[in-house]
Amino acid sequence: MAQVKLFGYTDKISVKPGEVVQFHVNAEGTDTAQAQLVRLIHGDQDPAGPGFIEEEIACAANGAWKVEEQYAQLGSFLEVTDPERKLALAGSVTLLAFICPNLVRVAGGQCVIGRWDNYRKQGYCIAIAENARLEFRIGQEGQIESLQVETPLRAGMWYFVAATLNAKTGRAILHQEAIVRRYNALLGPVALFDHLSQVSKIFHVRPSRLVETPFLLAGARDWSERRGAFVAQLFCGKIDRPALFDRSLDEEELIEIRNG
Repeated sequence: MAQVKLFGYTDKISVKPGEVVQFHVNAEGTDTAQAQLVRLIHGDQDPAGPGFIEEEIACAANGAWKVEEQYAQLGSFLEVTDPERKLALAGSVTLLAFICPNLVRVAGGQCVIGRWDNYRKQGYCIAIAENARLEFRIGQEGQIESLQVETPLRAGMWYFVAATLNAKTGRAILHQEAIVRRYNALLGPVALFDHLSQVSKIFHVRPSRLVETPFLLAGARDWSERRGAFVAQLFCGKIDRPALFDRSLDEEELIEIRNG
């Protein structure tokens, strides 16, 4: 037999006579709960005292109620308002941002910026793979092509990251560059590590124009039968000056943006 668990809270801590109070309930193991308003006379069950005493009160809310399991959206993300679906690109694209990851190795990876449907494996995004490497991902009808840089990200470091796709040639380029100053990172300019990593590849798929999928910063759209739509692959860190272009920017343009 399934164990029944009910958790709930009210939208107000206290109310005056005549005011409305709402109850929010999460249920596991049942789809029905019995409600009864009571006046608590004595709540201490110590056998040395009078014991637990309550008085049932007539109330319109008394009776059987339908309940279900509720899900909380964990983590922070930003959904871009896009009523005209201008960000639902299906051709050339450039994604870029300055990022400072707090965590680089996360189960399932992290989506930094893009319009990515993790359930249908469609869209486009810059992500951080489970191996801590920056990744450019393109998906169409479940077919995915991706590109990863050779140098893993370091937590607490600021980076300029950019991904471009030329829809005509299929050329995809992923750029990662550490922006190191004395005051903005765990390591200074004299530290010996790879500041720059850039890779390219020919993609054979183009991003799907997902008009119903939101453009997100720090997350990706996902779906399950039990909870419906939610945001997964949440990014833990900072994102500054994100940008999206409906064309493939060249190297000179990216340098100009990197330099402010």
